[in-house]
Amino acid sequence: HRRLPMFQLPDVAVLLEAFANPRFRQGEYLQRSLTHMGLLLQHRDDASVEDLAKTCIALRDLYPQPEEISAEVKAGLQLLGEALLLRELSEL
Repeated sequence: HRRLPMFQLPDVAVLLEAFANPRFRQGEYLQRSLTHMGLLLQHRDDASVEDLAKTCIALRDLYPQPEEISAEVKAGLQLLGEALLLRELSEL
């Protein structure tokens, strides 16, 4: 978790993909990862369409979600949707 602040969106997507396996979910680390993803989406606009889409898929694969993170997952999906609206989707 000490290196999490250095992660970029593709790194966070890979981390969230790992959390799709409930055995690898660590509540606090998952929460920190979602918070970091939200900060990246709010303050940076250099993510590629592919990275944004991969992150959407990784969030979807967290289902079923623990109740304590469902609001943060929904907020992340909203930020991802907003970021995708600003991109040229033909890159997909």
